[in-house]
Amino acid sequence: MADRAGPLCDEPVSQAQYGCDHQRQLFEAMEVCSFKLMRLILLIALVTIPAAAEWQRHVLTPKGERLDSPPPHPLSYFTQYPSLRDEDHDFCYLCSAEKSLAAAKQRKDQAEVKLVGRVREFEVYDVFYFFDEKAEPD
Repeated sequence: MADRAGPLCDEPVSQAQYGCDHQRQLFEAMEVCSFKLMRLILLIALVTIPAAAEWQRHVLTPKGERLDSPPPHPLSYFTQYPSLRDEDHDFCYLCSAEKSLAAAKQRKDQAEVKLVGRVREFEVYDVFYFFDEKAEPD
């Protein structure tokens, strides 16, 4: 077998040594690519997991209390037609969604919104509901 120069020096190496060095370099390159891929997968997981996390809320009503995890809604969901946010489900009991909306449009309930603070890029609000033209929130 003819000797040839190694890839990193001018010393003659045998064909077998050259092949082993070449395989080692390929293996190291694959390890680097694999490490970068694992870092990318970990970064994606860290970014998406908090977005999918559910927040629990503690609901207190005259009928009792419970924990639930409601889906996210725009602020207008909570401020437009406050009667539809009735947690006791007494408003328009056993009505269809259309009938409940029609009844809510006839009422003069109000919602007062106050900014509580920020969590990263999210704004946190308190919403106070005033039903039946009361001066105090319910």
